[in-house]
Amino acid sequence: MPSHFKVKEYCPLVFRNLRERFSVDDVDYRESLTRSQPIRIESSGKSGHNSTKAMTNFYYKEPDIGGN
Repeated sequence: MPSHFKVKEYCPLVFRNLRERFSVDDVDYRESLTRSQPIRIESSGKSGHNSTKAMTNFYYKEPDIGGN
């Protein structure tokens, strides 16, 4: 995993609200992105979209690359 990377968070206010409602600490959330290399999950569904799972079970949708 690169030592420097960017994460784009969509709807940051919505996800901040969700973290607050479910008592997920901002530091824990941020560390979950960098603690270990994420696991890529290939989709077998119609959409063909891929997701990434971090060690703490947060899921992230990958951008659609390839015209799907």
